[in-house]
Amino acid sequence: VNSSPQQQQHSAKASFFEIYNEKVYDLLSSNVNMLQESLAVREDSSKGVYVEGLMEHDVTNTADAMDVLRVGNDNRRVA
Repeated sequence: VNSSPQQQQHSAKASFFEIYNEKVYDLLSSNVNMLQESLAVREDSSKGVYVEGLMEHDVTNTADAMDVLRVGNDNRRVA
C-alpha cells in the first residue's frame, strides 16, 4: 500500500452571459462591439448545450471569481 497522498489537480473556468430579448450576450467580452453581438446556443453530443464564442476565464481563487462576477454584472443591460 502506497502511503503517500495522491496528487490531484483541478481547474475552474467562469463565464457570464445574459439572455436579453431572446438573444445571448457575453458579459465578459473586453470588446465593446462583442457586448452587442448576439451569440448562438448550440448542442453537441460530447459538449452538451453550450454558447458558441462565450469567453471562459480561468479562476484560481475566490478573488478571481469575484472579479469575473463584478465585470459581468457591470456589463449587464438594465432598463
